[in-house]
Amino acid sequence: MALHLIHFIDYVAAGKIELTITNNDSSLSGDSYYHLISIGDISVGNDKESEYIYMPSGFDVRGKVVADNIKTIINALSLGTNYSELKLNGAICHRGFVNNNSVSGNPLTKEIKFRCEDHTIKLKELTPSANPYGFSLTGTQKVKTTLYYLLTEPSIFPHPFILDVNYHGTVQVKHNIGGSDVIFDFDLFYILNNDFFGTDNNYQTVAELFKSLIINYNCIGYVELDRILHLVPRTYEGQGFTNINTDDLLSEVTYSVNLKEIEGMLLMLWSGGTPKANDNSWGRYQYGNVNADNEKDNTKVEKIYLTQPCGEFMVNNYPESFSGLYVYQGANQYEIQIDWNCRKKDINGNYTDWDYLWKIIGEETWNYLSSNPLRETYTLKLKGLSEKWNFHTYYKTIFSDRIFRIVKAKYNFYKNQTEVILKQVD
Repeated sequence: MALHLIHFIDYVAAGKIELTITNNDSSLSGDSYYHLISIGDISVGNDKESEYIYMPSGFDVRGKVVADNIKTIINALSLGTNYSELKLNGAICHRGFVNNNSVSGNPLTKEIKFRCEDHTIKLKELTPSANPYGFSLTGTQKVKTTLYYLLTEPSIFPHPFILDVNYHGTVQVKHNIGGSDVIFDFDLFYILNNDFFGTDNNYQTVAELFKSLIINYNCIGYVELDRILHLVPRTYEGQGFTNINTDDLLSEVTYSVNLKEIEGMLLMLWSGGTPKANDNSWGRYQYGNVNADNEKDNTKVEKIYLTQPCGEFMVNNYPESFSGLYVYQGANQYEIQIDWNCRKKDINGNYTDWDYLWKIIGEETWNYLSSNPLRETYTLKLKGLSEKWNFHTYYKTIFSDRIFRIVKAKYNFYKNQTEVILKQVD
């Protein structure tokens, strides 16, 4: 069936905006070009960091249809799957789909309204037990490759957005090969597919699995307007920073403190045992105050599952050890040894001592959650868009000597400006 492309175009402060809707309704043919009246701001992130994967949000659209077939267009957009693609100055910065229930219009003014949604919802609809991606359960693949396919598999995302995965942390592992220690960076970390997919897993949704993969390295995933999934450490690891200067500011600065309600953290460490859903297959480590009253309240206790703990720990008062992390040298596969074989950089950019991965991640995460109950937070409006203000850059400001990262950004193409929430991370 022939595709019909509906184009909405406008010229704004940030440049040329073009929104294209792909429709296969037989009542429409060829391409149509209309005036884009407005689109809503596109936001990424969450000031509460309640999720661990963020994609560019959906946005509302208003367009002017000059043809007499406005009812036909409304009917077409209200049925089936209509994919959306937004370009700024020729570069794709959003892909999603039209919310069928959001479409409406005025036959007299020829104005049409609808909402373009992002694809995040699909991760919450898929179950890893069904292995919807068709991975070989006896094989291994890179952590980065797995994350990439989770967002681009054509049978699930026929209109994928992301192009690559970038890791911005500093975790390394070492393995003794031929009598010498060989150091491996994150880009060379592998998983065993059967540890995450297939009938024996403890994830209800692919979204939960995604979270488990990246929180294992203390990261949050941001899909930015550059079409890259950026894996950003929750805490600063000495990567360097960019200054936000007076000339960048467009409004007064709002300062607040992040009054943390967190009381404790529960680290769950997989022992490699099966069935994976069995509590006896997991080590349990508590930080701070964790009890029967607050454990199920995620605003009080953060619960983290690590499937690649790379170390020794206790399960029901018995010592256990499990790695779950694999590397390759040439054609040879190695599981990282259960020893002090992991490290990362601290806030000064210096590597920590070699230790178990779960200990490094657990202690760093708890220090971040608990050490400063008055963590600084700022809300700013800044000149420019994501090329300057993004989630994988750390920042310093003229009004604080602390180091920050953006946890939420709202991009306004019409004003060529970005509203951000900065959170202290050092």
